[in-house]
Amino acid sequence: MPKLSKIQKADETVAVAVDFGGDTLNLSVYPNRINGKRRRELQALDDDDTEGYAELFFDILKSWDLEDDAGKVLPFTADTIDLLSVPTTMRIFTEIGEATNPNPQTSKKSRGR
Repeated sequence: MPKLSKIQKADETVAVAVDFGGDTLNLSVYPNRINGKRRRELQALDDDDTEGYAELFFDILKSWDLEDDAGKVLPFTADTIDLLSVPTTMRIFTEIGEATNPNPQTSKKSRGR
């Protein structure tokens, strides 16, 4: 019988690129760590709950290339997340969601439907 940890491959990563008008934020995320529980937690967060967003980010984000104005990569901490505006945070989460969800049309085609 298959083990849950084997079929979900929690350490598998996917690249996500978030375009901000010519500047691209590149992330490496763990898509299989996003499950029903995590989705409900995300939906329950208030827009200004930066600690809540940071906690979810910490669990699914492997790396990013966000830099400060001097060109130094910012550490992935709650303080850094707190610097992001709500629209920026929501955009990042939206892009992660789109990149980590299978496309229903592609899935149907790949199954020959």
